[in-house]
Amino acid sequence: MEIIVGSDNTDRMMGLSHGDLDGTDTDIDYAFHLDRSATLNVKGQGTSNGSVSAFQSGDVLRIESRADRVYFFQNGVLRDVSEAPPTFPLGVDTSLYAPDTRINPVALLSCSNPLATCSDFGPWENPFGVRHTDSSLRKVGGRADWNAGASSVATISCLDGFAEATVTEMNTARMFGLGIDDQNQDSTDIEWALYLRTDNQLEVRESGAPIAIVGPYQTGDILRVSVQPHGTVDYYRNGSIVHTSSVVARPDTVMRLDTSFFTPDSSLSGLRVINRQVAHPLGVVCWKNMIGI
Repeated sequence: MEIIVGSDNTDRMMGLSHGDLDGTDTDIDYAFHLDRSATLNVKGQGTSNGSVSAFQSGDVLRIESRADRVYFFQNGVLRDVSEAPPTFPLGVDTSLYAPDTRINPVALLSCSNPLATCSDFGPWENPFGVRHTDSSLRKVGGRADWNAGASSVATISCLDGFAEATVTEMNTARMFGLGIDDQNQDSTDIEWALYLRTDNQLEVRESGAPIAIVGPYQTGDILRVSVQPHGTVDYYRNGSIVHTSSVVARPDTVMRLDTSFFTPDSSLSGLRVINRQVAHPLGVVCWKNMIGI
C-alpha cells in the first residue's frame, strides 16, 4: 500500500492488516502513525517499533509485504522491517483519532501488477535509512545515531577477500568493514571495522570496541579490510597495512561487507566486496588446518 501525506496535523494511522476487528490503533498489524507533531512512527498492533523520523506534506509512505517480512518506506528509504513473516491475506486498515481527520487516497497494488514498482535493493541487504547505488550508500534523515546502514548480498568464502571504500568527505561519522551476520545497523554489529571519525582520524573497531587509532584520513583515500586464508584480518589505507587484528576468523566463517552510519547525510562511496576464490563449476573447497603453506 502507498499513500501521499496530506497537510492535516492530526493523529492518524494507516497500514496493512490480516482482518479488521475494530477501528482502534491496536487492530492494525503493520502501520505508520503520523502524529500532530509531524513525527512518523512505525507500529505493530499499536506498539511502537521505535523507528521514528520527521515527515511533511507530500511525503510518500509505503508498506510493502513479501513472503518473509513487511517493509516500511518513506520517500523510497527503508525505515523498518517486521520481525516475523506476515499472515496473508492483507488489506488496507486505518485508525483516526480526532474528529474531521482525513487520509489521502490509498493505492493498493500487487507486485505482480505491471503498474506497480516494487522495491529492488540491488546488491544490498537490509538497507535501513540509506539511499543506495550499486557502489555507494548515504544516510537519509534521522537523528545522529548508529541507526542506518546496509550489508552486501555478496559474501567472502574461504576467508579470502576484502571490503573496500573510498573516502568522499571529512566531517561525518561512519564505518565499514567485514561482518559475519547483519543483525542490525549498530556499529557493534561489524566484527572488523574502520571507523571514519569526525576529527579526521581513522580508528579500528571490532564489534564496536575501540582497538587502535591508525592515523588521519583524507578525501580520496582508499580503505580496505582484508581477510587472509589463515583467518588473519588486516586493515589498509592506500595499499599499506595500518593494523593487523588479534582476532583470527574461524575457518568456516562467511563474511560480507557491512556498514553503519552515525551522522545524517554521511556517505561511503566506491564500496565493493571481493571474493578472491575463483569458483569451480562444481564448487569451492575451503581448506582447514593449513600448516606450513
